[in-house]
Amino acid sequence: MKKRLFLLLSIAITHCSINANADNSAITIEPLADHPNIINGLFECLYKHMLQKYDPNHDEVKKRYKPFLETHLQKKDVPLGLVALKNGLPIGLCCLRKKPVSTDDKCSWFKNHPDVFPWIAGLFIVPEHRRKGIAKKLILKTIEQAKKLNYEKVYLFTEKSSTEYEIYIKNGCTEFDTAECLTSDTKKQSILLSIMEKKV
Repeated sequence: MKKRLFLLLSIAITHCSINANADNSAITIEPLADHPNIINGLFECLYKHMLQKYDPNHDEVKKRYKPFLETHLQKKDVPLGLVALKNGLPIGLCCLRKKPVSTDDKCSWFKNHPDVFPWIAGLFIVPEHRRKGIAKKLILKTIEQAKKLNYEKVYLFTEKSSTEYEIYIKNGCTEFDTAECLTSDTKKQSILLSIMEKKV
């Protein structure tokens, strides 16, 4: 998946050197709320695989991101997280949130549509385990959780030009709007997002 600085990805991983050739038979999807002890590990893997490329100040980033991850330690309301576990080790996470991005100033669409939620966001799979169907399992489980919370739809977004766009369309998502968002605080570069919805 393409990296987006403006997203606050909630990532679950404590062990980053899992055998990539192992099968997926032992993978389970469980609430992050059942595994609060992995929060530190989640942040460290997120930082290793993505955040340090944008901000080398580990301690400052941790001050911002770790509390954000901790807000997802619940089951009966948003935000919540679902973690993919393989043989008891976390290898990915997907979140259900009321607000999908970190700051409204980078994408005014979200600020102007506060009633559009919940959002599927923060989807990440540790690189060794991508392209194995784990992301799809996480998304389906997250949709199931939204239904349990009595939501009629879930929302998500992706870059209009990305391969994920076609995947979401093929899996029943419908585009109902687009939005232009900045990719960073310092560089005035923007990307076009597809705003999508799916009935649960």
